[in-house]
Amino acid sequence: MKKDKKKLIVIYGPTSSGKTSKAVKMAYELNAEIVSADSRQVYKYMDIGSGKDLKDYIYKNKKIPYHCIDIVHPNTIFNLKKYQKKAFKALENIYKKDKNAILCGGTGLYIEAIINKKYFLDEENIDIHLRKSLNKKNKKELQNILKNKDKEKYLSLNNSDLNNPRRLIRYIEKARNPKNKVKDKYLNILNHFDIEKIEIKIPKKILEKNIEKRANLRFKEGMIEEVWNLHFKYGITWKRLKEFGLEYQVISEFITNFVYNNTNFNKKEIILKNNYFPIYEIVKNKKEFKKMKEDLIQKTKNYVKRQETWNKKYRN
Repeated sequence: MKKDKKKLIVIYGPTSSGKTSKAVKMAYELNAEIVSADSRQVYKYMDIGSGKDLKDYIYKNKKIPYHCIDIVHPNTIFNLKKYQKKAFKALENIYKKDKNAILCGGTGLYIEAIINKKYFLDEENIDIHLRKSLNKKNKKELQNILKNKDKEKYLSLNNSDLNNPRRLIRYIEKARNPKNKVKDKYLNILNHFDIEKIEIKIPKKILEKNIEKRANLRFKEGMIEEVWNLHFKYGITWKRLKEFGLEYQVISEFITNFVYNNTNFNKKEIILKNNYFPIYEIVKNKKEFKKMKEDLIQKTKNYVKRQETWNKKYRN
């Protein structure tokens, strides 16, 4: 017997607007599971800076199931294609359990990758033997192969494409496998759901106050120590940490530029006890710390403006 469609609620809005608490409450009410759409929450050990707030996934003593959080080590390169694969697998399993789903997060591209088929990515199946064979051929030979395999594609190419052996090889490979089963699979999963979008909007002044409060709270909860231990306990380079942006970039720079030179901390893992955060306690009244915190808050406010670009899309 064919199942009825389930709901896919998309909760979007700026950072610090209360998306997670809204998602958890709705998941409880609708018998739903949450799929995170946050590009940093996929990483293990990055809890405070990425705002996972896992303790908030309990509502009225019920634990709300979540997906795409804490799934890879921070040294793992995790791209949009990998996220798409994980998220659609989660949605498929949620539907099989006859439950609704909630897609919630602040990474606009991740949301688009699930609800907009234009963003569905091909699964690359590279034939190593074919590629080796094609690499031995000259430009003219590659053009003739493509012309025989996919004349329409061949005629659509400009001079730059026609004179680029690497591109010609990719076009030939695609011509040999025109049917994209992955895209069809994603669309089939998405068709099991009726999509409903909910925007979390709060006044600008309140949002900015929330951003400031959140920054203060996270420092008190050990955000500096989290970044320190990501490097000294889990082996994440400072360069890699900075790539995660916002909290991880700003705090990494603060540690390497100030903490290293102005404190006596040994460069090794900090064992945390009794909710005492030693770096924070030493630096919290320093002017350098206050400047760093102000910089982070301003960068977060700027990030909210960039999020608005994506949010405009969902209102239409």
